[in-house]
Amino acid sequence: VLLLMIERKRLSPRRLVALCGSGFVLCLPLFKLLIDGTFTKRSAELSIFSRDYVNDHRGPLSSGTFVIKQALDNLVEHARPSYLFFTGDPNLRHSTQRIGELGWLDTFAVFVAAAAIGVALVRALRGRLAIEDLNAVRLWRILPVAALAALFGTLPAALCWEGLPHAYRSIGAYPCVALFTGACLSLVWGRTRLVPAVVLALAVGQTVTFLPDYFGDYRNRSAEAFDAPLREAAERGDKAEFERLAKPHPTLGFRFYLMRNFGYDCLSSQTEADRIASK
Repeated sequence: VLLLMIERKRLSPRRLVALCGSGFVLCLPLFKLLIDGTFTKRSAELSIFSRDYVNDHRGPLSSGTFVIKQALDNLVEHARPSYLFFTGDPNLRHSTQRIGELGWLDTFAVFVAAAAIGVALVRALRGRLAIEDLNAVRLWRILPVAALAALFGTLPAALCWEGLPHAYRSIGAYPCVALFTGACLSLVWGRTRLVPAVVLALAVGQTVTFLPDYFGDYRNRSAEAFDAPLREAAERGDKAEFERLAKPHPTLGFRFYLMRNFGYDCLSSQTEADRIASK
């Protein structure tokens, strides 16, 4: 919505109808799941709005004050330097923990934005801020819009109490991060030849650092997080050990192995999974 406001002079009624109409059609299946409760069951358990959670944690605060306080606290969790720049999500299913949730280019963009804002403030205080300093006015509009949109993209994670900070629940923020990074780099791209060289070095450096670890040691580090013993029991064909390991899991979490490794089809795997879960 904020981007539409920025680009409002370029929008025609036909374009708006096409955007809103296609978005409405694509969201119809989501509306159906929302209405029948499929979407809301898990959120009711993990949401900071949950009555049980509020009553157990609010202390002397009113329910409304507690929810606001907790949402702000959870948002701050997603701004921790360790999460953004160094180790990322503490859950190995969500991050290799060898790099922050922001890539090296994104981190560089944060420094560019901070430096640009600092220079603009100093020049403004000295009365030397000329219009040519704002020759990328549309980019300066995009930066706060992207930052605010990233904040909204993080809200789904902040409104849950489990596993904070949570990269998967805040993944909707990343397109906004990419937009922010692109706008920042555009601000300084043509000012010096050093910028393209730095961008190339950071992109190559992150690639050669991340990929060998992702396809190498991360496989071993994350094995437990991805329930490797369950998979290994299925691949060995050890049904007794598989059933023992599968019992604590939701049936949807292990039916795949029943079909792939034990010969069940889609319907019979459900029956067998229910039997294992009820033992």
